Amino acid sequence: MSIASEQRRLDDVEIYLSPKEWAIELTQQMRLYSSEQDFWTAITKENYQECLFIKPLSKLDQQALAAYPDKSDIEQRNELSQKLRTEFEELKIFICKLNGITEAMTDSIVLAAGFQASRLDNLLQEERFCKVTEAAATWIRRAESHGKAECILKMLRSLAYPPRASKIESVFSRLAKLMKNILALEAGLKLARDRYFDGHPILFRNIEDTLNGTIEFITSTVDRFNAFLSYHERAHVSMIRTKPGFIDVEEIIKRARATASLDILGVHGAYRWEIFRAQREDELRAALDVSRATRHKQRSAR
Repeated sequence: MSIASEQRRLDDVEIYLSPKEWAIELTQQMRLYSSEQDFWTAITKENYQECLFIKPLSKLDQQALAAYPDKSDIEQRNELSQKLRTEFEELKIFICKLNGITEAMTDSIVLAAGFQASRLDNLLQEERFCKVTEAAATWIRRAESHGKAECILKMLRSLAYPPRASKIESVFSRLAKLMKNILALEAGLKLARDRYFDGHPILFRNIEDTLNGTIEFITSTVDRFNAFLSYHERAHVSMIRTKPGFIDVEEIIKRARATASLDILGVHGAYRWEIFRAQREDELRAALDVSRATRHKQRSAR
């Protein structure tokens, strides 16, 4: 088969791909590269019309034309074209938002977890040291009760003050909470993959690697100190991977849908800013009305 014939066959197939299939194609291309930066560098060198950020829009428009080829059907064609292109744009924005959220949250959590793990290590080492000094002081007191032994006893006793158990428990609780957050983030991403992308990976490889590395670090760290977890807490932790509570997937897709609708309508720049400002003014006006109503209620109560 000639190159031209192969291209025509590919074009014929691509016209019938759904917005979800195009979005999955995009994620698969993203994951060909080792990092997000490498991906963006590569696509800037591509032909504009062949870029998977742009190409699906024209193919979906052709799909609408194939469904309504007659001039009398132009209204239905335009409606279908807008619907298909908006759906793809929504999924594309959704992918970008999830990658951005995951990268920011993972970076924040791993830094916080490293700090809390270091604090916990220090506190436990301090506790062990204090136990050793207390034991040494007890042994010396029994072995000899005068002379140099008294001086050594005083020095040992000055060191034999372990950190409060509540302080250790507080630090460990923060570490355990970070673990719960990162596992809930992982569960939220799985929900997004399964619900909108047929289970296909949607993260850039470097972001996914950082997420997996963070999960491994935190879970292994918590395992080292799991004596501080009660049986109930251990059982709860085992359920976290099924509860995607750390990110609101439906709220993220809702915002992506709103942005996609504006993009497809060609709403950009100053006009979009005017829309945002009008929405913000409405929100502030509503908040002011609530505040006035609250003050009026308080005055009436007096």
